[in-house]
Amino acid sequence: MGVGEGRLYLYDVEAVKVRVLDLSGRLLASYPLPLLEGEDRMSLVELLPVGRVLYAVRRGSSRIHRISLDTGEALPPLEVYAPVRGLALWRRTP
Repeated sequence: MGVGEGRLYLYDVEAVKVRVLDLSGRLLASYPLPLLEGEDRMSLVELLPVGRVLYAVRRGSSRIHRISLDTGEALPPLEVYAPVRGLALWRRTP
């Protein structure tokens, strides 16, 4: 699950989609989450909205998926050097 800008982001494992809800629970959008070779669709998914991009990673995967929140299209995934166990955003202020 992820939260940002008054929206909830949930992974629907059966449909292999990210569901976007408002804070009252109303469905706003659904985005397919690509399933790449070697990924388990039943894995827990970490979701992190940053600006107009949703970052999504299946725990244990070495790929971070990116979805445009403007179009719902999948952007090229980010390859990382080790399996991901969690996803967080740290902002440094001057």
